Amino acid sequence: MPRNYAEHVKNSICLPGLISNDPIESGQPNNKSRLGYPSMKSVQESSLNEKPDHLNLSISFRFIHMMIHAVLLALHELDLLDDSDLPNRDYCREHFENDYKFLCQLSTEPNQCHVWLFKLINHLIDSNFLQEDCLNSNEKVIEFEQRIENKLIIPHIDLITEEIRKYKLKYEQFLRQK
Repeated sequence: MPRNYAEHVKNSICLPGLISNDPIESGQPNNKSRLGYPSMKSVQESSLNEKPDHLNLSISFRFIHMMIHAVLLALHELDLLDDSDLPNRDYCREHFENDYKFLCQLSTEPNQCHVWLFKLINHLIDSNFLQEDCLNSNEKVIEFEQRIENKLIIPHIDLITEEIRKYKLKYEQFLRQK
């Protein structure tokens, strides 16, 4: 395992959940790849219905954005992003918490959103979401984000209440078997 992921993230990867519709915001046109973390936007600037043009649902953007900040936060907690100009630990935590709050608000079951998110994360392990090449261009990131929206979020969005109920039943069965 590399000692520090900062150089890899800054120089090799376009992080999902960060493509902006506003070329002025980043000072670069949207078709130009922006490696690393191109735009430091405060939590206060985030909005519930924010999403890039290539996604249909703001809940898709919020899920992807939250997962990226969860990974960055984990790398910070493991001290694998030392001496980096990437967002710091507090920034990642604030964005993670804000995205979770927005996801709960967008959910049809706000008090049970964590169960639905856990199910989505379990589905991410499926082979449908394996990324064979590096996310080193906006086009690859857009394809990846659209695959998550079309194969993960949309199939599960209308069934949140039912899926939460089924997931809880399966979990109860699992506990009884132990």
